[in-house]
Amino acid sequence: ELRNFSDTYWHIGELKNSMDSAKEGLLRSKSKRDTQALLSYLALSVTAIGESGVENIFQKAEKLEKELNSSEPYLYSGRGFRYCIFLIESGKYGEVIKRAEHTVETAKLYGRLLDIGLDTLTIGRGYHLKWLDKKDDNDKKTSEIKLNSAVEELRKASIEAYLAMGLLARAEFLIDCKEFTKAENDLAEVYEIVN
Repeated sequence: ELRNFSDTYWHIGELKNSMDSAKEGLLRSKSKRDTQALLSYLALSVTAIGESGVENIFQKAEKLEKELNSSEPYLYSGRGFRYCIFLIESGKYGEVIKRAEHTVETAKLYGRLLDIGLDTLTIGRGYHLKWLDKKDDNDKKTSEIKLNSAVEELRKASIEAYLAMGLLARAEFLIDCKEFTKAENDLAEVYEIVN
């Protein structure tokens, strides 16, 4: 299935191969109902083009998702995770938290461990950055809880690249909390994963 190859290429940093694979999957798609290839291609296109027009593309993908699955108001799974990365980088922490809190509940209904982990990671990152911005200790505590939970969920999902992302996000939080020994432990685990 070409969509899976496009995601694999994206995760290992081979953007051109990822885009080519997603585009080929899109061209092979026989009907409008088969939108997985289209949605993957749109999400990957966003990654390739940078911030210019990114939000517009994500909004189009989300509109298409709503037309096909009216029960889901947001992009979810890998596509939603990518959108939330963009929103976090744009400083829209409240929007990120709202989206991820909704999509994590859907992921839990279907027992999708990776999506649970990524959504929880997104919530934790959102609260972390909100805490840095607003200095609200409730945001700090929520971030700590969510990032710890995300690491455990990503560990259960057994995909080391995503576990490394969770550990790096938690290490960043721990450094901001001046808990350097704990951060060092997470970074050491990331080092073991990548070597």
